[in-house]
Amino acid sequence: MSDIAPRVAIRTTDIGHQRIEVTLFCPTRQASEMEQAINRIVLGQYWQRRREATARGRNDPIRAD
Repeated sequence: MSDIAPRVAIRTTDIGHQRIEVTLFCPTRQASEMEQAINRIVLGQYWQRRREATARGRNDPIRAD
């Protein structure tokens, strides 16, 4: 069995988009459910920060002031 430690990688695609890769060991039956939950949490946080940044007049949702 390969390494079972979780990994997170943030990369940039060839067209400049950000790509987040999460690798973790889990039971096959739970993989889809876990993927959806991770996406929901990560994207929820992203859009929340984007709304807050927009309210402050900024375009960058990640950068803190």
